[in-house]
Amino acid sequence: ATTTLCPTDTFDGDPLYRIGEEPTPSEIDRRRETYFAPYHAALQDEIDRLRGMHENIVLYDCHSIRSVLPRLFEGTLPVFNLGTNDGKSTDPSLQEKVAAILAATGE
Repeated sequence: ATTTLCPTDTFDGDPLYRIGEEPTPSEIDRRRETYFAPYHAALQDEIDRLRGMHENIVLYDCHSIRSVLPRLFEGTLPVFNLGTNDGKSTDPSLQEKVAAILAATGE
C-alpha cells in the first residue's frame, strides 16, 4: 500500500468514496492544478526569497500520520520521524543535530 496525491482509501484500506464516485483522472489533474501546483510554486518562491537573503535555510516539511498502522508498517512510529530521502533532502549532519535535540526533550 502506498499513499498517492489523491488517495481513494484511508490508511486502514477503507474507501473514502462511494463506489462509482471516486475521482476520475481528469478530476485528479484538476485538483493537482488547483491545490498542489500553486502550493508548491508558492513554497518554491519562498525558498528562493530566503536563499536570496541567507546562505543556508531549513524547510521543515511536516506530515501527520497515526503512529500505529499495521497495513503500512510494523511497530510504532516515533512522535517525530526525521527522514532525509537517503541524504538527498537534507544534510545528514543537520538531521543528526535535530534528532539530538528531540532526544534531549524526550520526543
